[in-house]
Amino acid sequence: LAIKQIILDGNITSANDIVSPPQSSALDWICNSDGHDVCPGDGFCAMEQRYIMAVFYFATGGDGWNNCAARDMVTNSSVCDAITDLQQPGYNPSGSFAWLDPVDECEWFGLRCILGGDECIRIIQLEGIEQSGFIPSEMTKLFELRFAALENGDIGGTIPETINHLQNLRLLDIDAQSLVGAIPESLFDLTNLETLDINENNLSGTISASIGDLTGLVFLQVDRNNFNGTIPDTFTNMTNLVDATFENNNFSGTVPPSLCNLRTFTLQADCAQCAPSSCCTSCQP
Repeated sequence: LAIKQIILDGNITSANDIVSPPQSSALDWICNSDGHDVCPGDGFCAMEQRYIMAVFYFATGGDGWNNCAARDMVTNSSVCDAITDLQQPGYNPSGSFAWLDPVDECEWFGLRCILGGDECIRIIQLEGIEQSGFIPSEMTKLFELRFAALENGDIGGTIPETINHLQNLRLLDIDAQSLVGAIPESLFDLTNLETLDINENNLSGTISASIGDLTGLVFLQVDRNNFNGTIPDTFTNMTNLVDATFENNNFSGTVPPSLCNLRTFTLQADCAQCAPSSCCTSCQP
């Protein structure tokens, strides 16, 4: 009861949501099944963070993941591969623990914290593990998160409206999923963002002129979605931008002058948008 009240008082989950899955599943697990005891008063990056990651697990079909799902209750086993690529932020060659294992959640597969520090999650890297479901809004309460990569699965639903709470976020990579709806205007408040990679989804609507507020952006991929309207002419101050891809959408008009003038190394769009300026490095017919 005390854990539930802290979650409600901290506005992590609403009173309406906490009585239904996935939030109720996470609360039941942390109160009744979790072998890694956490208590009220242990601090946000102990109790509340653990609850948030359990919500994420249940919201994205964790029991159906093909890597590091929770241990089978009968066999006490879980397939859990290490991340051995040195270039990956989630690099962990010695292997990780399965999700919901009775260890600190920082040791679960794909999660990284500053060990010996505040124990707040800085990196989430979960790619190609057959995730489904949706991204719960509780994830936007991970205020120290820098790197979020959720690639190659079947995560649907919308990008949470409260994503602007993640003010420390540097990379948002949710490509090759099944996201729908528009990019929330709040996303363009993430002025520390350096990578925005949301290609190969079912996102729609227009690209807001507020994208020009992301002046630190280096890498932008919005290709292979259902965006429409024109590409906004608000890229003037995005001088760090190196790669930008817009192809295979339903855009009208042409690539705007402010984007052409950046002289990016990679600028891709449909050929109809690239003419007549020919500032694209390549185009899709």
